[in-house]
Amino acid sequence: NFDDEEEEEEEESSNKTNDNAKDKQETETITTTKEVPTSTTTTTSKYMHNPLALSQALNLSLNLLHLDRTDGRIRILLPSIYLQLQQYQNAYDYIKFWLLPQTNAAVVSMLEHQQQQQVSGGGGEMNTDDVDEESHLLPLPTLYNEDMTEKPEVWMDVDSVYTSVGMVFELAYLKCIMMLQVQQYEDEHGQSLDDDDDDDDD
Repeated sequence: NFDDEEEEEEEESSNKTNDNAKDKQETETITTTKEVPTSTTTTTSKYMHNPLALSQALNLSLNLLHLDRTDGRIRILLPSIYLQLQQYQNAYDYIKFWLLPQTNAAVVSMLEHQQQQQVSGGGGEMNTDDVDEESHLLPLPTLYNEDMTEKPEVWMDVDSVYTSVGMVFELAYLKCIMMLQVQQYEDEHGQSLDDDDDDDDD
């Protein structure tokens, strides 16, 4: 009887050891599975911050805009490329140009002309001659080295920016970047930029 009880105890102990080993193996499998990174996030992040790809996209977009200013998708895409490349002055010049009242008026005229052409053409797609004619209704960006510290409400008509409303948000984002850069300068030098301006005036 004593031998039987001893064998039963050894068998129970062996079963417990096997169960613990099995649980440990399952836990390690789950942990390993959770730690595997997703390749989609890594790949997306890699190409989002690729300066060469962004530069090529910028050059291609500018060429397309020069050929066809009626392509609103390209026109609205360009500010985000400038911002990702940290070309803040170019971004500001471009955004200001397209948000000026006279530029918005030209965009509205182009859109109205486009609608008239579609109605007169029976609602079909416009031919190449129509696109070329409309493209010349829109000017190319001509602003350079504009004052980035000026207040947008001085030159922007809020009632007419709906043709390029997305650029308003990019303009606000650009202003936030400028504000953070000013704060960083003041923290590093322990002096306000306003104080520097006062010294220059003296």
